[in-house]
Amino acid sequence: MFLARQQMYEQMEKQLNHISVLMEIDRAIASSLDLEVIGNIFAEKTIKHLQADAIDILLYNQYAQKFSFMYGSGFLKQKEKQLVLNSSTDLCGKMLLKDEPVFISNLRDEGIICTRSQLAQEEGFVSYYGIPITAKGRLIGVVEFFFRRQFKPESAWVDFAKSFSLQLAIAVDNALLYEKSQRTQSELLQAYNNTIEGWSYALDLRDKETEGHSRRVTLMTVQIAQHLGMDEEEIAHVYRGALLHDIGKLGIPDNILLKPSPLTEEEWVIMRRHPVYAYEMLSSIAYLKQAMDIPYCHHERWDGAGYPRGLRENQIPLAARIFSIVDAYDAMLYDRPYRKGLSKEEIVDEISSGTGKHYDPEVVKVFMKMLHEDRLEVS
Repeated sequence: MFLARQQMYEQMEKQLNHISVLMEIDRAIASSLDLEVIGNIFAEKTIKHLQADAIDILLYNQYAQKFSFMYGSGFLKQKEKQLVLNSSTDLCGKMLLKDEPVFISNLRDEGIICTRSQLAQEEGFVSYYGIPITAKGRLIGVVEFFFRRQFKPESAWVDFAKSFSLQLAIAVDNALLYEKSQRTQSELLQAYNNTIEGWSYALDLRDKETEGHSRRVTLMTVQIAQHLGMDEEEIAHVYRGALLHDIGKLGIPDNILLKPSPLTEEEWVIMRRHPVYAYEMLSSIAYLKQAMDIPYCHHERWDGAGYPRGLRENQIPLAARIFSIVDAYDAMLYDRPYRKGLSKEEIVDEISSGTGKHYDPEVVKVFMKMLHEDRLEVS
């Protein structure tokens, strides 16, 4: 009677310990979507609790039909990272595809033809236990336990291992979904940026005398914005806005935009509409809404005499205040059909004379300092 109670007590203690470890893993895994962190947490807890000598987690690629290394612990050598299970030819791989655990009592048995047999020779492993990791009805990987002694799993051990693997499946599936989402978002952002760069290039081609202008002023504007402490997200909007600063000129007729002689007053009225056209074109595109400061406001002046809205001083967005100086600098530096480009010294004089009228005095100071230090050179 006492022995029976003792056994029951020990069994309950094991169960409670098992639940406690599961909860620890669950809390730890829930705090991260990093596969490396998840693997480390899982390995640390399960190696100790299931008394395995080594453990690895392999992810399954259904197209290549292979299991590839994700995380491992307890191995003497690093070669495990290069090893894969070929599910079409490897015995372990074939068995794991059946969504059933694989137990091999003696990996050194000559009748076992398995990649894990080769590993056993190098690592001194004797027994092997592999459990498929499935989520939402699909195989996403496998967790493998290795033992450097003869091992025979009891039913309680198998139940524990399956519970751990179920937790791991949920965590890995969430991490993979997040990783895929991040990759998709990154690819989408790159596609958007490529489209914007294409628009900018098309604008430069239309106006041959400003060819390369958009790229140059964009890089310089970004450099100054970074120096002024704008964060990564703000810089991204500055970059897009600078590339699209003249997008509104698509609404200006060629006979005005490409006119080689000075514009008449009536033609200037039309030309000054291009920031408004930019606003009308971009305001409905959510992705570009925060990039509109430069296309819409880069012709505003510090003294309020600019267009299209007559903004003054700090009413003008900082990105537009930076860009207006860079744009003027680049426009004066290069030859135009009606005049030769100016020297840097002449441009500095011109911008200095416009400080407090056209340009923000504080931004001019930063621009001049960076120009003097050759930190605004664009190759």
